[in-house]
Order: sequence, then structure tokens, then C-alpha cells
Amino acid sequence: MSTIIDKAKNFIKKHQLISPEDKILAACSGGCDSFALTHILATIQEEFNFQLFVANINHMLRPESYEEALIVEKFCANLNIPYYHKAIDIKAFMKSSNKSLQEAARYKRYEYLNELAINLNINKIATGHHLDDQVETIILNILRGTGSSGLNGIKPISHNIIRPVLNLTRNETEEYCKENKITWCEDSSNFKTDYLRNKVRLELIPLLEDSYNPNIKENICRISEIVTAESNFIDESTLKYFDKLTDEKNSDIYLDIKQFKKLHLALQRNLIRKIIEKNIGSLTGISFNYVESLINMALNSQIGSVFVIPNLLNVEKTYEKLIFYKDISKKTNRKNLNKSDDIFIEINVPGVTLFPELSLEIHTITYPKENKPKADSFKPDFEATFDLDSVNLPLLVRTRKIGDRFKPLNMSGSKKLKDFFIDEKIPQKDRNSLPLVCDQDDILWIVGHRLSDKGKITSQTKNIIQIKIKVIK
Repeated sequence: MSTIIDKAKNFIKKHQLISPEDKILAACSGGCDSFALTHILATIQEEFNFQLFVANINHMLRPESYEEALIVEKFCANLNIPYYHKAIDIKAFMKSSNKSLQEAARYKRYEYLNELAINLNINKIATGHHLDDQVETIILNILRGTGSSGLNGIKPISHNIIRPVLNLTRNETEEYCKENKITWCEDSSNFKTDYLRNKVRLELIPLLEDSYNPNIKENICRISEIVTAESNFIDESTLKYFDKLTDEKNSDIYLDIKQFKKLHLALQRNLIRKIIEKNIGSLTGISFNYVESLINMALNSQIGSVFVIPNLLNVEKTYEKLIFYKDISKKTNRKNLNKSDDIFIEINVPGVTLFPELSLEIHTITYPKENKPKADSFKPDFEATFDLDSVNLPLLVRTRKIGDRFKPLNMSGSKKLKDFFIDEKIPQKDRNSLPLVCDQDDILWIVGHRLSDKGKITSQTKNIIQIKIKVIK
């Protein structure tokens, strides 16, 4: 027993999982692994100077889970550990969320643990993941076609989640419980091969151990440790290139294609993954093939190509950039802007106008040319001035219409707005939502790009209208 607990303590120290005065919430299901975790933490609590709490979640999937919760409660009472419990109807949530049973259970489990941690001012959540879980996870990732990040497996710490017994085998957690006379609960679903993880644990790993290499688990963990160190180095390098090669505008991310082409393939792959993770918040559902397709798009595809990751992300190739953006058709305030509808609003002159469909706040003032007003506190993203007497009020802000023409500043003739967009290399995805400031006859300003020749300030100008526009984020 002392060897096992020392092994856990050394792992905790190596990865700095616990600091003095931490408040730690241990997730205890009543299984061997979570009981071993809880008992080890209770044993070292005074030595490491932290407070321990325990949470139990009843997923309401098995009749015996109610009895198991009572066993965990009694266990915590004997150790004088504060205990919290919640029953959650996972099947009902699974149906309403369209998640698989395992995904639904995991989501609601961590949701409760984090809510409880916030309410109790707890800074860390401990789970009973062990070395066998690590091996199973890596094998599953390989079977699903992982990149190098999948070989990292389960991390000892991620955000506020710590895994203090990740270096112990399942056999060691069982041995620990037996020596401490802890009777654990067996989840009958763990012995069903309906789930791929169970098949890996019950069939594949024993086959590999018996027929190929009895040390397969240790070898896999060793590979994981090596790859993790290398991945961390690549991650650090990638972050430097992320700052150099990308720009973010209104949650869209623009990648410089010319500079991207110069990177090593390993950095290209990792950079694409970092951009996707930044844009949509995770890498769930992002396969190796998606990453390779986007690299090929950057290097070889035609201008204007669009790559779609269903329900997650769109990527468009322009002349110089790859643009990563979420499907704007799913945004409530822009749900119609992927079509060429004429969306418009009349501008208050002078005054303030809100245009929620385009997420704009528009400020206008008028003044004699010789009496320019003092600067105010409003900080716009875009600003323009026009000859008030040469424009036909009222003014509008709208989106493009079929047949629109535009006469750019200081040009003798007009051109189709479509041709202007092409010449200026404005991404296809932005064209239908680009604000146009117009009078009753013409386009005066393609916001963020070009002023019209109509309404320009000249030596004959007497009165001016100033328009300042801010994008509401």
C-alpha cells in the first residue's frame, strides 16, 4: 500500500497537481478507481495542506446506482469528508441534445462538478482516471485516425481538472482498495462490449498482451510521454506563428497564405488546428482529413474556393488569405445575409442610428466647413465626410442589390459593384453583409473600402456631414 500511495504522491509532485490551500472536489462514482482516488487524497490531505470535498453523480441509468450513492455517502462520512450528490436524467438529456449516451453523461457530469466547484469556491476537480484509461484512450485515438495530439492521451492536468492517480494501473487501484478494506461497486455496463472502449479493454488489450507483448501498456505510455514532449515544443512554436500569420476580425480568422506556405508541414498542421480551435472553441469532430484538406486548399485550390466542415466552420480562399468563419446563416442577427436581399435602414441626420441586422451603431453630425467640431468620445471603426449639399437626403445604410453600380472617388466612370468587389479582392462571404451608405440616388461609401466620387469635399463645399460607424460586438 505504501508503495502505491508513494507512487501517487510522486506523480502529484512531478506534475504539480496540488498546491497548499487548494480546495479539491473529488468525483466519486463508487467504483474501485474513484474510491482509491478519494481515499488517497484523504490520506495525504494534511501532508499536502488542502481541503477535500466529494461529489457523486447518479446518471439514473441503472437501478443499483441509487444504492451506490448511499455507499459513497457512508464512505465519505467515515472519512469525515463533505459529500454532495445529484441525480441527473441522462436519457432525457440525451434525447433533447442529440448527444450519444456517453457524451451526454460526460457533459452533464462535468457541468454539475463545475457548478458545484463554483458554488463552493473550489479551484480544482479531481477524477479517478488511471493508466489503463490512458492506454485505452490512446488506442481509441489511433483506431479513429488521430494525429500526434491524440497520442498525448489524457493529461495529468487540464484547466481545473487534475488526475492524481493517472500513473496507477487498474490492478493497483484494486490492490489499494483491498488493502484498505474498501468494498467498491462494479458497474455492470463495464463488461458489455456494446461500446468500443469496452471492446478495447476486454478484447483488444488482452490479445495484444497475450499474443504480442506483455508490456504493451508500458510501451504505449512511454510513446505517449515522448510524443507529448515533442508536441509541447511544436505547440510553443505554433503560438508564435499564430500571432504573426493571423488576424482576427469580428470572430473571423484570416490566415496569410504566402507566409503559411513557408512553414514546415508539422507547423502547418498544428497551426490549422489552432485556428479551428480558436474559432469554434474545440477540436471535437475535426479529423486529420479536414486538416489535410485545408492545407491542400491553401497551397493548391483556386481563389474563391470554399471548404465546409458541416455545422461547424466554413473556410474561404481569397487572393492572399484563408478566412475561417462560422456559418453566419445560423446567427440570428444575420440569418438572411447569406442571400442578396436588400436590407436597409434610414440614417438619422443628425443623430444616432442602431442597425442590429448588420451589428452597427451609426453617428452623424452636420456642420459648416469652416467650423469643424471638437473631437468627441465616440471611437468609430469607420469614419467618412461628405458635402452635405451635394447628396440627396435621406441617407440609408443597406446591403447590396443586383445591378448596383458605384463611381469610386476621383474616377471618371462608374463600374458594377460586383466588379469592384472582385477587383478589391473582397471575400465572397463578406459581400452580402457589407454596409453601403447611400443617398436617394447613388452609393456614397462602401464602408471600410472606398468613398464615392459623389459627395466628395471640394473647395466649393460649404456644409459637411460626418458619418462615424462602430461595429457592435
